[in-house]
Formats: sequence, C-alpha cells, structure tokens
Amino acid sequence: MRHSILALFLLLFSLPSLSSLFGKSDNELGVIAVGEAEVVRERIFIVPTATQGKGGEMEASAKKYDDQLVNNFAFYRRFFEVIKAKPSFSKTFQNLGSFDYSPWVRKSARYLMGSRLVQKSGKGGKRPPFELQVKVFDITQKKEIHSETLPFPRDEKNRRGITHALSDRIYRSMVKRPSIFGSKIVFVSDVQSTKKRMIKELYIMDFDGGRKERLTWHKGIVISPAIDLKRKRVLYSLIRYTRGKRNVNLRLLNLETKKSRLISARAGINSGAVFSPNGKSIFLTMGRRGNAEIYEMNLATLKTRRVTSHGALDVDPSLNEDGSRMAFLSGRPGKAMIYIADTDGMEKNVKRVSYTGQFNATPRFAPSGRELVFSSWQDNRFDLYRIDENGKALARLTRNFGSNESPSYSLDGEFIVFSSLRPRGRKKADQNLYIMDRNGDILGAVTKNYGKCLSPRWSK
Repeated sequence: MRHSILALFLLLFSLPSLSSLFGKSDNELGVIAVGEAEVVRERIFIVPTATQGKGGEMEASAKKYDDQLVNNFAFYRRFFEVIKAKPSFSKTFQNLGSFDYSPWVRKSARYLMGSRLVQKSGKGGKRPPFELQVKVFDITQKKEIHSETLPFPRDEKNRRGITHALSDRIYRSMVKRPSIFGSKIVFVSDVQSTKKRMIKELYIMDFDGGRKERLTWHKGIVISPAIDLKRKRVLYSLIRYTRGKRNVNLRLLNLETKKSRLISARAGINSGAVFSPNGKSIFLTMGRRGNAEIYEMNLATLKTRRVTSHGALDVDPSLNEDGSRMAFLSGRPGKAMIYIADTDGMEKNVKRVSYTGQFNATPRFAPSGRELVFSSWQDNRFDLYRIDENGKALARLTRNFGSNESPSYSLDGEFIVFSSLRPRGRKKADQNLYIMDRNGDILGAVTKNYGKCLSPRWSK
C-alpha cells in the first residue's frame, strides 16, 4: 500500500494507520466466480514469411517479424487460436497471385495471414530497407480482406513499431475495431535508485514491454502518472522537499518535446490527476484546508472547481468515457471505499459502490463506463476485483498471485495492466507489471529486471 495515494496521505499528514483510520470490513458483498468466457475462438494460421534465399539478415528479420506477429495476436487468446503454420506453407506466399482455399478449409481455419520479404534496389551505395508484402484471407468467406506493401526497416526498434501498427490494421480488417497493438503503457520505476538514494522516474513502453524509454530525469520521487487520449501529454506528481517541508507538486509532460512544466504547487497534495475526455481540464486530489478533496482544474487558466466536499478523505478520481461520472476513493464509511458521483456539480448524486475488503484503492473505470476494476486489501495483501457501475456483479480477478494493485484498462476494455509484488525469498521481492484479460486470465509479465515497477497507465 506504500505506493498508493492513501499511503501518501499518511506520509504528509501523519494520519493513524489505515486499519485504525478506516476500520474493519463489514457488509461485504458476495463474490461471483469468473469462469471461462463463452466465446468461440477463431483459428488464425500465420505462415512463416517467405524470403529471397536462406540465411543472412533478411531471414533473421523475417523470423523476428513472424515471432512478433504471433505474439501480438496471442494476446487475444480469448477470441483466437493462433497457429504458426509449417515452413513448407511459405511457398503459398512466394507467388501472391491465385489462392487455393481448400487446404485451409480442411484445417478449420478462419483467417490466414502470410508475408513475403524482398530486397529493394538501393541508390547511391546506401543499404535500402526491405519491402514487406502482406496478405490476409478470410477462409470462411473465401476472400482476401487485407493486402499491403510497405517498407520494412532493418533496425529492430523501428521494425517493432511498424509491426505493431501493421498488426493493428490487420486486426481491424478482421474484427472491425481497434486493438491494443499500437498502445503504450506509462509507469514508474525505481531502477535508477542507489543504496543511498531512492529515485523513482517515469517511463513509457509498448504494450508488450518492448522499447522502454525514460521520460523524466528529476532524480526524485515521481508518482501517479496519467496519459491523455491523444497520447501527447502525461500528468504526474513529484514529491519535493523545500526548506525541510514535503510537498507533492503536479507536473505536465509534453511527449513530443519531452519538456515538463509545473501545473500546481499548492501547499500539501497535488496528485492523482486524470485528464478529462476533451483534454481541456483535469481532475485531481488537492489537500487544501488540511483535508483531501477532488477538484477540476482548467488547464488553460489553472482555475479550480471543487467536486467533492466532505470531512473524510476523497482521493484518486477516475472518469468514465464521456467524463460525466467519476469514481473515487473515500473514507466516508470509516474505511477507504469506492464512490461514484456526477462531475457537473459538487457532491452530485454521490453513491457508494464497494463494500469488500478492509479497504480499497485505485478504482479505474473501463472505457465503456459500465464497470470498474480496483484493488482491495484482504488477507494481508491486495487483490484485484471487478464490479459494475451500480455496485453489483463483484468478481475477484486475482488470488494467490502476490499483492496486486494499480490496475488500468486497455482502451478496448479487453485487458488490464497491473503491478504485482511477489516475494523472492524472505527479504526480497520483485515488483513487475503484468497483463491479464478482463476475466482475470493472467497473460504474463511485461517488465522484468527493471527495478520495482508500479502505477501503470494504459494509453490509446
């Protein structure tokens, strides 16, 4: 819990322990089991990419491309069974002219995708990029649904980005909606820390953990990041010490220029900020008058409007898709629980929706706005739960998998990234970021050996 915003309040205001502050659990809702989704999985055959000749750089690039393509679509294993076809089928894509559907019908395939990598002619002695020719077929409908020819870089970093973007275009041609393949995850890591100094900085990476990039260089403590829908700006808070006093200042980072500016340094807390859907305002926790409340702030004028007003702590806002409703954490019942309120007034239509655990943390709306994921402290650890916006259909998503918190939905609502603290011996523990589907099926870690990673937030 030390990484959550409630722990920050304890640090700043020297409040009593959470258990004494919020009390014990009562009136818990029954937890429903999350079973296997009743979804028919379509079979996708991915044929190894055909190349000109064997061995060398071209074949090595083709293999890495194939592996990434298979890994991308394997994330959607609730919907697809991804099969890497035998290399002998590459001959099918040596000549991308006429196509025989019958062998694939016999294999009960729904989709077939294959590629051919060729060498482009160079000019002026420069090494040209490869050229990738891609075709995707719907076997059931017996038609070609995607065809594309594109330059394919030799360097792996650019190649990964192009393969993710291509995967998204293929996915859209198959299911008519966007995928996670082009998305990013922002997070905080202490990988730069030393024995003498704790350092937590902000990072960004591909959805699958690739191409990690450091975003801040404060050599301080960064907490509570949030990214806007256009993936151009990141909000985060920085713990600062001035004249012996600790303050939590809010900053805004431009991802295009990599420049950061101060948004709010009001005394106390300026944290837990999230963008409104239109990106013109933010909702954040501020510690004015010695009590934490939630405010809306106009980013152009920096003027604020109070959204909550209560003697208990109100923190950690999360907005639904159109910004009309806000989930937040409150100590109103004597322990930290989740409430929902309308955002167009103060204390408007406030309703409690969670009752489970000794206390809750980090509620996050799904993109649909119809459900929330959150962490709840039980049995001396955090586990993740899902609940609908009316406080019904409570489902436990993690069990016996370390201590899990800070969940965040993907923009298609199908996946959740979260931070998991897992013991490694008596005195050590690893804290990595994991991805699960919305039913709690854990797909695996996306960070490893990168310090303690926390507070992930999924972008578009």
